[in-house]
Amino acid sequence: MRSLANRTQQSTQEIQGLIEQLQDGANDAVAAMRGSASHAQSNLVEADSAAQALGRIVATVEELDGLNQQIATAAEEQSQVAQDIDRNITNVSGLSEQAHEGTAAVLSANQRVKEHMAGLRVVLGRFRT
Repeated sequence: MRSLANRTQQSTQEIQGLIEQLQDGANDAVAAMRGSASHAQSNLVEADSAAQALGRIVATVEELDGLNQQIATAAEEQSQVAQDIDRNITNVSGLSEQAHEGTAAVLSANQRVKEHMAGLRVVLGRFRT
């Protein structure tokens, strides 16, 4: 009987040791799950922060795209104005050349008129004498 009592006590101690190991394992598992949950929450916060940062980046890129389009439009308008100025300068140059030619023609005609007037004076002078 004594042997049975010793064996029962020994088995009870073994069972108690196993139960303690199971409880320790369960406690470790709970702690690990809590750590994982905390880590998952931290990852979720970081992912949300990254998503917000990406949203700001996208908004900035869209704003830059709009500004680039405005710059391209302004550059195109400036190019058109420069072409208009070039065309107008060419027109003014042509008109200036025509005016120069007209002035030369007037001077030439004026010289011929002077020559004719001189000839007429000579002829009139013959009639007076």
